[in-house]
Amino acid sequence: MAEPVPPKVIKHQSTSWTVWDRWTLGNDPTVGELIQWLEDKGLKTYSISCGNALLFNIMLSSHRERMDRKIGDLGREVA
Repeated sequence: MAEPVPPKVIKHQSTSWTVWDRWTLGNDPTVGELIQWLEDKGLKTYSISCGNALLFNIMLSSHRERMDRKIGDLGREVA
């Protein structure tokens, strides 16, 4: 049996990751807190999904009211 090929490394500014990596967030952040956490890493968030459920999309004005919602609560409601 062959070993898997290593995944491509994605690099952005001083941060790098692969599709095998995970970023674990503590406490169940709000949508706004998650977006800020990503922005602090130099990343721009356009959408947040959980499985097939779209939790947030910056292009949908109705989603702006979700900024103060906890990701876990929103995921259970929408998914």
